[in-house]
Amino acid sequence: MTLDMLETVPYSPTRARRAEAAAVAPELAMMDSAPCAKLKLDELLFTFLAQPTTQALVETLVREYEAGHELPELATAALASPVLSSPRRFFNKSPHSPQMAQSPPRSPRSPRALNFLSPRSPGSPSLTGITSNAIGAFGPSSPATPRTRAKSLAKTLASVASPTLASGRAESKDGELVIPRFYNEEPEIDPVQHAVFEKELARFFDPYEEDGGVPFNEFVVVCRELCGFPAFFSGPLFRRVRLLWDRKDEAKMKSTVKESKEEKHLADVDEESLRVTKAQFRYYFETELEPFDEDDRFFRLVKQPDAQVVVPGDFATFLDELLAIHSGLEFLENTPEFQEKYARTVIARILYEVNTALDGKITRRELRRSDLLAVCHQVDEEDDINAVLRYFSYEHFYTLYVKFYELDTDRDFLLSPEDLMRHGGHSLTPAIVERIFQQPVHKFFSGVPGRMGYEDFVFFFLAEEDKTNAVSLRYWFKCVDLDGDGVIRLRELRHFYDQQLTRLQMFGHEIISFADIVCQAHDFVHPVNESALVLSDFTKPSVTQLSGMLFNILFNLNKFIAFEQRDPYYVRQLHENPHLTEWDRYAAIEYARLASAEEEREMEEASWSGADKYDGSSWLQFNDNSY
Repeated sequence: MTLDMLETVPYSPTRARRAEAAAVAPELAMMDSAPCAKLKLDELLFTFLAQPTTQALVETLVREYEAGHELPELATAALASPVLSSPRRFFNKSPHSPQMAQSPPRSPRSPRALNFLSPRSPGSPSLTGITSNAIGAFGPSSPATPRTRAKSLAKTLASVASPTLASGRAESKDGELVIPRFYNEEPEIDPVQHAVFEKELARFFDPYEEDGGVPFNEFVVVCRELCGFPAFFSGPLFRRVRLLWDRKDEAKMKSTVKESKEEKHLADVDEESLRVTKAQFRYYFETELEPFDEDDRFFRLVKQPDAQVVVPGDFATFLDELLAIHSGLEFLENTPEFQEKYARTVIARILYEVNTALDGKITRRELRRSDLLAVCHQVDEEDDINAVLRYFSYEHFYTLYVKFYELDTDRDFLLSPEDLMRHGGHSLTPAIVERIFQQPVHKFFSGVPGRMGYEDFVFFFLAEEDKTNAVSLRYWFKCVDLDGDGVIRLRELRHFYDQQLTRLQMFGHEIISFADIVCQAHDFVHPVNESALVLSDFTKPSVTQLSGMLFNILFNLNKFIAFEQRDPYYVRQLHENPHLTEWDRYAAIEYARLASAEEEREMEEASWSGADKYDGSSWLQFNDNSY
């Protein structure tokens, strides 16, 4: 019996069997409430079933059963029992046991991988159809304590066909038999792949051996072809290779004084004169690339060597390199002030999408769950930077920056509540503006009390113009949740809608009662509890396209009226470009409008000054130098 045969095991048991199982094993009832934990347990189960010893045991039991021989009591009872066994029975040990101490933390899934395996787990196949039924063949059919189940299972494995336990490698502590760990804590290095790397290393570095290594200007080939990184990673990669090699040498010398002197010296050296040798790159590859998968390599390259998280400043060198080499950004070469603003916008958008905590610290888990690395590869392949809608689009930056510039009348690069009230033609109510400046979602990056900085405005504007994704829904949910208890109640809805109702009356619009608003909220969200809305009600895939409209009803008058009137042109746009987000559509329309207005203004200026032709310069270049 092989793993392929286990694919016939049904994934979801019937309600009756689940109820019966829950009566015996109450922990089964908790599995649905923790899907991520279940995936990790399934992963460990798949790995366990992939072991040769486990397969040998299963095959032995099958042969014994087919031959009519009596099976061990535990296996016989399990095979005859319809009760499902939870994978937790294998791991439900005391937290003080050696097995629990050796268990690794749950590893997040790669956004591009279809399997559930951690990069540090053995590469067993992804069998999504296998469930805890497979474990049920070895689980008890009657209630038992976790300690008893673990002992019984270990004895069965040892008595039937487990060479691991039979060889005496099982450990015993306090009279309890502990099954040896069946996964490798350290990643295994494939000797074949390593040999291929050595050949490629020689191919790239041997031509430069007499020159002392690959120079900075030609390192991009190594970055793309040998490391698999985008071209604009070459500069940061070059510096990181040299930095880790220097640290290695300095660690041997154990001289902190010499370290500080050398770092100061290297900072004064022209990078174009530096080189990376074969030995230096081999050391970096063996420590930072070979043991890790693509996402971890990216994370370790972006963060500082001694840090555990990525901070906004870590992206600066990557964006400097992008601005220097990407053909779609060449027109910014002579405007360094706008290069800085573009870089700040890209970093803010990355934080908004990737950093779910919005605390300015991107963790390894957050980065692995994002599409940032895939988008970086797309940037490397596209000549038109505006074709990359995620994070890097210059048109999106232009729209964000102009909107901020229009509100910042005193040109201090900060917004006050009064400035934000002018957004969208005074479309927001004072209550929501006041709530935003209370910073319920995240602490403002501006560092100035009562003032919103540019990055904070980017967060606000992205959330305001696209309320159809989990990030923006979380943003506005926290704003409406006045007491911060994770639940929006009727009194909180009324707090915001009272001002909206007053504005409807002032402008002569049809009055909609609060009771009708509550009914609309239920139609949009379909909450589990009609008197209390939670974030998961808004972020269900079936309602995300409409659930954000509730927030427009509460505090955005213009969008509320637009929704009530149902513009047919906008509805047609939705059907024509279903792959675009609300923000993508808004930015495209707004950029076209702003660009057209700019061209008309500059043509008028040219006619006033008697100029013969329009030189194509941007109006932004003629404004305050602080921008």
